[in-house]
Amino acid sequence: MRTQKTICYKIKDPTKRKTRLLRSTAEACRSAGNYTLQICKETRSVNHNILHKKTYTFMRNNLHLPAQLAQSARNKAIESYQSYRALKATNNGVKHLFPHFDGNPWIRYDKNSMSVKWAGHIPWVSLLTLKGRVHLRLSGNKYMLQALRKRPLKFAEVIFKDGDIYLHVTFVEEAKKPRSAKCKTVIGVDIGINNLLVAQARTLSGKVLGTIFFNGGRAGAKRKFFASLRRSLGRQKLLRKIKQTKKRESNYMKYLNHQISRKLIEFANRFENPCIAMEDLKDIRSKAKYTRRQNKRIHNWNFRQLQDFVKYKALGEHLPVRTLSAAFSSLYCSRCSWRGLQVRVVRNRHTIHCKSCGYRLNADLNGAGNMTYRAARYILATGGRAGDKTAERKSGPELRHDRNSSPAKRASTDLSYTLYHMTSKASSVRVG
Repeated sequence: MRTQKTICYKIKDPTKRKTRLLRSTAEACRSAGNYTLQICKETRSVNHNILHKKTYTFMRNNLHLPAQLAQSARNKAIESYQSYRALKATNNGVKHLFPHFDGNPWIRYDKNSMSVKWAGHIPWVSLLTLKGRVHLRLSGNKYMLQALRKRPLKFAEVIFKDGDIYLHVTFVEEAKKPRSAKCKTVIGVDIGINNLLVAQARTLSGKVLGTIFFNGGRAGAKRKFFASLRRSLGRQKLLRKIKQTKKRESNYMKYLNHQISRKLIEFANRFENPCIAMEDLKDIRSKAKYTRRQNKRIHNWNFRQLQDFVKYKALGEHLPVRTLSAAFSSLYCSRCSWRGLQVRVVRNRHTIHCKSCGYRLNADLNGAGNMTYRAARYILATGGRAGDKTAERKSGPELRHDRNSSPAKRASTDLSYTLYHMTSKASSVRVG
């Protein structure tokens, strides 16, 4: 299994001549990308041979791009068009705009148009431009320089941002895909706003091994501070200062998500053969129909970044991560699986109260507990040689009980359901 990882290096102290060469080359690459997108729109094709015949002459004669950069710009445009078609094919009611490269210019390099040489412990990169190659010095910490020396690179992109020049290098690694069927511990993860992440470790027999919380109070206070600061700067018409505050806020949240994901992986490594189960929160923003204040909090919620950090850090540790259905995970009682026709879970200061068994628990911890049960059903299904889609279907929401049925009847229904769909070992997961 191949994995990709991108590391950002800063180009240190480029001369004015080299900066002008890179910027003029980036402008030509951006124009080549937009031209290729228009050809893709006209021909409705992503075939490299067809697009090469229709775009190569224009890029070489009109934009004066070298052959390697012309092909790289075409490939980037094709990837953007393919992503647009994939999003449009989902037909989820969201209008997707046709891609267009505007804003900061870029240059994509591959192994033929870029090379790295070392002067002692200092890396120098050779980049192709409209007028030959330029040699630039890269800066980074010890880990970044070690990756540049040892890992095979796939491609790199030069990005202009806030007056500086960065080189985003994408590395390719061979990693063994972890199998969830061999897992003995499930770790259910609930990602939220009040608590940024809550994780609970549980054995397949239902025994709780540990719990970890990451409170979101500090992150919420930071967001309120920056929102208040932007309102104040907006009254003074200081638009440049507003952009700087947005960058500070995004950098802080990115740093926080890195810290949380790293702590979660360390927590998972404490147990035997763990499997991490996270919620599928796709299209949650389009379903947000609450008050204006709550909708704003949901749209500012960067849950996808945190999930991506957990996935790539887990892959480096050879830990399986599965994204399972999040439907009603906060509405079921993690103790008796009660969910009546009416709302039976009453929230009071982020605490759930089950009207059936009287169980009281933190709402986010209750959701993490339900995710452990769903992960256990998924693992037992894959262990029984079921496919991924079948296992995901069997790991879906718990049964919807009739609110007038007795607890004994609900327990027997759960047991028959579990025995029918899973192995006999799964009965202790839902009923125990």
